[in-house]
Amino acid sequence: SDAIRLILAQINPEAKGRWLGAGQSEEPPPEGTPKKIPLAGPNSIRSKLVYSPAPQYPNAARSSSGLTKGSGRFLVTFGPNGEVKRVAIFRSTRNEALDRAAIDALRQWKAAPGQEWTLNVPITFQP
Repeated sequence: SDAIRLILAQINPEAKGRWLGAGQSEEPPPEGTPKKIPLAGPNSIRSKLVYSPAPQYPNAARSSSGLTKGSGRFLVTFGPNGEVKRVAIFRSTRNEALDRAAIDALRQWKAAPGQEWTLNVPITFQP
């Protein structure tokens, strides 16, 4: 998808990945290395979020065989004013109604004003 190509284009081909253990701090990245997109969840990220409603399960995802489950990841970019500038599907739930419900909810999110930043948000829909 276009969102994935956009993300992959930002990765420095010479960048080296590594795992950090609990309590380890990350060294500052070398000059020119793209910033890591934070995953929603840690308290430091939550403190930037002012309003973050959970998506509602959409009626359109109900089928004759029951409720559809799905998990996906979405990239939410906030502008300096704290408003959502863009929501992109990083990994689809594989259900259009679930993806649409997630995007609609994420577009309502608000963050504290500051600089532009992007957040990686995992969303799971379960009956």
